[in-house]
Amino acid sequence: MNPNNPCTQVISIIIPNWNGAKHIVTCLESIFASTYSELEVIVVDNGSTDKSIELITNNFPLVKILKFQTNKGFSAAVNAGIKNSSGSYIFLLNNDMRLEPHCIERLYTSLCLNTDCSMATGKIKRFDRTHYIDSAGDAITFSCAPFNRGHMQKDVGQFDKEQHVFGGCAGATLYHRKLFEEIGNFDEDFFAYMEDVDFNCRSLLTTHRALYVPNAIAYHHGNATFGTHSFFHVFYTNRNTLFVLFKNFRLKWIFLELKNILKHQTKMAHLFSTTDQGFSFFLSRLSAFAKIPRILIKRHRFMIMHYPNWDLLFSFIEKDTTLT
Repeated sequence: MNPNNPCTQVISIIIPNWNGAKHIVTCLESIFASTYSELEVIVVDNGSTDKSIELITNNFPLVKILKFQTNKGFSAAVNAGIKNSSGSYIFLLNNDMRLEPHCIERLYTSLCLNTDCSMATGKIKRFDRTHYIDSAGDAITFSCAPFNRGHMQKDVGQFDKEQHVFGGCAGATLYHRKLFEEIGNFDEDFFAYMEDVDFNCRSLLTTHRALYVPNAIAYHHGNATFGTHSFFHVFYTNRNTLFVLFKNFRLKWIFLELKNILKHQTKMAHLFSTTDQGFSFFLSRLSAFAKIPRILIKRHRFMIMHYPNWDLLFSFIEKDTTLT
C-alpha cells in the first residue's frame, strides 16, 4: 500500500462461492499478495458440496466465511456479504479471478482522485490467454445487449486510456459503500447474471459514474461455475436481459428502438433454436414475462424515489452495429 495515499480506508472484499475449489485458493492467494493491506475478506458460500470451504478454512484463517445451506444466487450472496462487512469500500470479486498485486490499490487510488465516480473497474484479461482481454469495462446497446468492451481482443494498448464507462463487471469492481446505501443492493430477482448491468443502469440514473482503470489488472477464467453454454447460463442471461430493459430503459427509447430490440431477440431465438439450449431460451421468455409486473413495480418505486438522469444513462448506451 502506498503510505502517501491520504485517504486510506478499509476495503471489504466479497467473494460469492459455489463449488469453487478449483480456483478459490489462487484467488485468495492473489488477494493476500496485494500491495493494499487494509482489507477485510469475506467469502459467501452458496451451499457448496465440494472442498472449497475446507480449503479456505485450512489455508486462510483471516477469511470470514458466511454459509448458505442452499444456492441462493450471486445477488443474495453479494447482499449478505455487504450486510456483514465493515469497509467504507466494497470490492466484489469472482472466485475464478486472480489479481495482480497493485490491482486493488490502483482502483482505490483512482476512485479517490475521481470524486465524480462511485465505482472503478480495471482491465480484466483472460486467465489462459493473458495477451487477450476479457473485459475493459461493461457496455450496453439500445437493443439491451450488454457486452464487455474489448472481449477476446488481443491487448495491444487499445484500452489503455483511463475513462468513464457504462459500468463495471461485478466479478472485479470496487464500489463506494455509499452507492449501495443510496440506490439499494443487487436485485435478488436476477439470481445470477446481469444483476451488475441492472446496478450499472441504476447508478447512472442517479448520476453515479463508473471509471475504467487500465493499469489495475486481473485475470479471469470466465464462467467457471456454470459454463458458458449451460442451461443455467442461457436461461438467466436471456431472462435477465429483459429484466434490465423493462426496469431501466426509458419507455421512449424502447418505442424508438423497438425494431432493433425485436431484431436482437429474434437473432437470439434463432441462435439457441439451432442448439440443445432452445428449450432453456424458451423458458427464459416465459419466466421473464411472468415476472414483468413485479419488475415494473420495482421500476416505479425506484423512479419516484430518485429523479432519473436519463441523459447520463443515454450517453453511455451504444447503437447495436450487429443489427445493421
